[in-house]
Amino acid sequence: MTGNNKVRSIFLAALMVFSVFGGAIALTGGVAAQSAANEELVDGDVVFIGQTVTYDNEGDEPGYTLVDSDGQLVKEYGSGEITLNIDGELITEGSYTLRVQGTDTEIDFTVSTQTISATFDGEDALETTSNRGSYRVTISSGDLPSDVSVSEIFSDSDVDGDSTNGFQVDVPTDGSLDLVDTLPDGLEEGETYDFNIEVVDTEATASASLGVGVTPDSGATFTQSAYTGVRGDVVEIPVNITNVGSSSTVTVTVGSEDVNYEAELEVSDGNGDDQVVILFNTYNTLDNGESAFSAAASGEDSVNVVGDEPSLDNILSADAAYDLETRIDDDLSDVAVLALNEGSIDSFDISTAPSAESFGSSTTVSAVENVSTDTGMVASEDYIVHRLEADGIFGAVESAGGFGDFIDSDDVTLEISETTANVNDNTDSVELSSSDVQFVTDGEGVSYVVVSSDVLGEDIATGQELETSLTLGADTNLVAEETTLNDTFDYVPRTAEFNTEEIDDTDTIVVRAEQNATISGESSVAPGTEFNFNVRSTTRDEPFLEPGQATVQEDGTFAVEFDFSGVAPNTTFEASLTGADLMNVNDVTDVPGVIEAPRTASVSIEDQETDGSSVVVASAELSDGGFITIHDATLVDEGDALGSVRGTSDYLESGSQSDVEISLDEPYEEDGTAIAMPHLDTNGNEEYDFVTSNGSDDLPYTSNGSAVTDSAELTVSNNTTGSASVTIEDQTTNGQYVVVAEAALPEGGFVTIHDGTLLDGATFESVRGTSEYLDGNATDVNITLDTPYTEDGTVIAMPHQDTNGNEAYDFVSSDGEDDGPYTSGDGGAAVTDDAQLTVGSGNESTDTGTEPTPGNETTTSDDPTTGTTDAPVTDEQTGTTPGDDGGQPGFGIVVALIALVAAALLAVRRDN
Repeated sequence: MTGNNKVRSIFLAALMVFSVFGGAIALTGGVAAQSAANEELVDGDVVFIGQTVTYDNEGDEPGYTLVDSDGQLVKEYGSGEITLNIDGELITEGSYTLRVQGTDTEIDFTVSTQTISATFDGEDALETTSNRGSYRVTISSGDLPSDVSVSEIFSDSDVDGDSTNGFQVDVPTDGSLDLVDTLPDGLEEGETYDFNIEVVDTEATASASLGVGVTPDSGATFTQSAYTGVRGDVVEIPVNITNVGSSSTVTVTVGSEDVNYEAELEVSDGNGDDQVVILFNTYNTLDNGESAFSAAASGEDSVNVVGDEPSLDNILSADAAYDLETRIDDDLSDVAVLALNEGSIDSFDISTAPSAESFGSSTTVSAVENVSTDTGMVASEDYIVHRLEADGIFGAVESAGGFGDFIDSDDVTLEISETTANVNDNTDSVELSSSDVQFVTDGEGVSYVVVSSDVLGEDIATGQELETSLTLGADTNLVAEETTLNDTFDYVPRTAEFNTEEIDDTDTIVVRAEQNATISGESSVAPGTEFNFNVRSTTRDEPFLEPGQATVQEDGTFAVEFDFSGVAPNTTFEASLTGADLMNVNDVTDVPGVIEAPRTASVSIEDQETDGSSVVVASAELSDGGFITIHDATLVDEGDALGSVRGTSDYLESGSQSDVEISLDEPYEEDGTAIAMPHLDTNGNEEYDFVTSNGSDDLPYTSNGSAVTDSAELTVSNNTTGSASVTIEDQTTNGQYVVVAEAALPEGGFVTIHDGTLLDGATFESVRGTSEYLDGNATDVNITLDTPYTEDGTVIAMPHQDTNGNEAYDFVSSDGEDDGPYTSGDGGAAVTDDAQLTVGSGNESTDTGTEPTPGNETTTSDDPTTGTTDAPVTDEQTGTTPGDDGGQPGFGIVVALIALVAAALLAVRRDN
């Protein structure tokens, strides 16, 4: 061995350099990412002519196919990340689909021409409007005095360029670019200065004039440049109206002749809030006699169609982008675009809610969700709650006057029916009408149809499966053919029962004389339903009357806790449950019960020495059987009852236990406190479920309201075991093999021999040979070299892991991805040792004088407490197991680490 102390010192310095180098690489990558201009294409996008977009499915598919709205091929692309140039020639305005070949993945997008207009809002801001969201523009002016630059006009300092000719700036989504608080002195009062605005990637242009000391321009502008909606739903289109006098007219155009739909609207801000919100019911673009346009502030603002309103045979198509324009007295003021997506009718799922709930017109979706539960059944009198996931139908619902009127129409039915019938009996059903339902929606695809089960009346009995069906006919124009959504539920009577045990042929409630004695049961009524309890003593010497209240949980159970810790064992009582209009009320009235002796436990654990993988509990007494759990100190220090669990015993029968050895799921790696805690088996399955049930099952034994525990200190031996090391000594061989004196591989693996070219960074080419798979520690490891030495040189021994578990050395063939080297814990450097190899004329060896037979190395278990040939672990040799912070580095890091090892060894050799 040579110079290991110096190697260690140089490792530390080299790793510091490596960390700085890695940081520099990350910084360079960040800069590169920031400069990327291409946008990533996502499903539903609106992109603009002139843009360049990319898409990467990150798979091994053969490529992509781009088709237009008619399904005609536009272009095919190769695999991996592709670039689409929206040039306006091959890809023009319209709808497109990018299909990932060999999969069902499709990316729909719409191509439009970007429009932009701009106006100065007095001396406060430049207001730009476009049918696109955020984008980058160049602003320039040829009118400014020579001593005033464009950048002096705007308050945004995050710009590219700063000259009289102009600069680039990102336009935010609201389109507003603030001006400086005080304009430069070089601008003259009463003068007007023209500015040109050009979008960087689409070359869309606009112009605006800044009047110094001039009255602000009037405007009718959209609040955003691009609107999206769902075909068949209602789309909101807000328009801001400022400085428009009563003598002027504001009009809004929706669509164009190019898409065969164009409507002109006259809008008026009647309430003076400078905004009119247009409601565009796309369903009413059908020829159904209803207008598609109205004002959100009905009765205040006004939206009126100019001339004849266009009508279509089908609902407005989602295969086009619809231009939006505002004008003031025929002068164009602003532009935007509307894109529609196809609607979908996805599911109709049933849950239930308590009969005591009330649902009104102000009920929200979240309020319904807070009180409804999917249990698969509905008790009589409770609510049947239907979750409807759909969009593209709300325009029809509004046009009908609400969901109730919608289901009253000829083409829509909502029905609850029996799924089975008795022999020679008809299947009964109830068709629901507007008076039977409460409709709650968020307007974004989730709605609830709430129906009281009282509508089922006496014709449909409990104790059977029912089905709710929502059927939409083709004449609604919402579906191509008749479509039915349905779900089933069990219709059950309202019942409840206590959990009891049979004592002397009588069902009896059994509780313990404990502080948290629990009376529990089950019920068919909706979760959230509340019951009232009364528990009255029937033992004359122990009189008491205890009231309580319980709520039915999601699993149909209920429970009430009582403090019976001061009550004598064998005291009897009667329990009654009231409320909730139960059908079997007699079954839960004056039910007998008995209070038995409390469950008790004791536990004793002593200070001990351990390897950290197990703990021994000296003794325990468990009156009702159960488990003993080992917690660490975080139970007390942090109150972490679940996270502090290190391990649990097998199920223990009731009675006395001694010397209970508990294997730990989370071993101790250093000295610490062990807290032993006896637990009950509350659910009777003889499995410890306290943690997995989040503390609801298998509770601890208690005494005076506190858990029964005992604690001890653990001394963990062999804290330094499990590290990798290697020792190779100067030797003479015929160059065909090398002998490694000792190697410690705690997780198994290989020892690889590198030559001196590792010093030049030849990470893989320097590999001369590798040992067979070694299971643990080994001595006198003979490694036959794939590339023999023909002259004297340096040999570097490096232990490697078997990360893929195939017992074959794959580090070189995987380009460093598999079987990385063991690394040290102090900075992640590879564990190595080096020596000088002298190539002799015969089979010489410094140890034996003869060539060892391959495979004759001595191997021991990776348990350092066994065997006699383990190599001593010194600071220079210490490594870490794959689970430590060093871990297995990836290929790039492995190369860098090995290069650092080589550089360190070279420096040591030069120093010597």
